Amino acid sequence: MDLKKLELQVKQYMDMDNKEKAVQLIFNAIVKSAKEKKFITAEALRDKIYEIDPLALTEIVESAEIIEREKNQSIDKNHQNIFKALYTELTHEESNALFFAMKEESCRISEAVFQQGEPNNALFFVNKGSLKLIHQKGKEKIFIGSVGPGDIEGIESFFKTTLCTTSLIVDSDADIHILRRAKLDRLREEFPGLEPKLKDFAYRAKSTSDLLREKGLNRRIYKRFQTKGAIVFQILSASGKAIGKVLKGNLSDVSAGGLSFYFTTSNERNVKLLLGRELLMKFIIPESKNRTEIKKRGRVLTVLPQMNHEYSIHLKFETLLDPKYLV
Repeated sequence: MDLKKLELQVKQYMDMDNKEKAVQLIFNAIVKSAKEKKFITAEALRDKIYEIDPLALTEIVESAEIIEREKNQSIDKNHQNIFKALYTELTHEESNALFFAMKEESCRISEAVFQQGEPNNALFFVNKGSLKLIHQKGKEKIFIGSVGPGDIEGIESFFKTTLCTTSLIVDSDADIHILRRAKLDRLREEFPGLEPKLKDFAYRAKSTSDLLREKGLNRRIYKRFQTKGAIVFQILSASGKAIGKVLKGNLSDVSAGGLSFYFTTSNERNVKLLLGRELLMKFIIPESKNRTEIKKRGRVLTVLPQMNHEYSIHLKFETLLDPKYLV
């Protein structure tokens, strides 16, 4: 369909003050787009009818029904059956919105779907095949569990601002549906109940943290000590150069391997961009006998929202902290 030609024809009818012809032209284009499974185009054209004539209720209602009918016929019934428990908790409209927000992909053996220590912005719905969760502890690779049809992975790093704590590796060729964070965000206004339902359903299954605990794996290798005091930090570029202004936070705890601190900002988007970034930090541990300034580099592993625009930032040091500062 030539959308530019359509737009020109609609404009010509509007210049002639003929709304009915313009609406009918768009309606016909919606039907054609829906039958061709071009649902984004069809829905955008339906919004165009609203703009031209909000009282064209027959065309508005009928076009919505046509789009929904064509969507229903296009849904992968196998996928819907595999995740029946999820879809039965959603409304008809939410089910369609979720399905068409996802992208289907095939994964080959040994391929990494996501990797430990890296950020992840997607949920992975396994339709077919076998995968495995691996946790790397030093040089040792530890098998955490098998993943197969009906499993949803990437939950913690998707719903929390945290790096992946495991790697998901394909064991046999697999088919998965992938939901990107940006896609889900776009649905929030029209379907406010979708994300809470999806999150609740996903967390009813065992989380990665639960699996790691079952294996007796404590990601916090070093003992953490509660502390208070100011910390100043700057973001580092890929070349290790400090960029941007110096920012200030309040220490929460510290260990030989890392620390956490609280940072207050009203800009949620920017603070989440800290995930995975290297920071240069300066701080003093008030409880230490050695109360000299400490200068350390570290990588942000987790960003957790608190109350009143406050965030808890968790980092791993580039090198271990000298033990003299922890006594």
